[in-house]
Amino acid sequence: MCLENGAARGYISATTEATNPTSQHILRGLGFEKQAKRSYGNYRFDGSAVFASIAEQGGPMTMDRCIQDRS
Repeated sequence: MCLENGAARGYISATTEATNPTSQHILRGLGFEKQAKRSYGNYRFDGSAVFASIAEQGGPMTMDRCIQDRS
């Protein structure tokens, strides 16, 4: 519904952030493509690996897809 609403309002693309392999898989199925990815294992805050316990999840990914022809 969000994609349809955006297209109806004249938007030509949609962008999202997928934070784990499951959401990334679902969004790929909806036509989203990876634009950028970060690693939970490499992320540090004040020198501490704050996401070490979820490093096996990979990391967040920004994804986008066209929702309307640009013509």
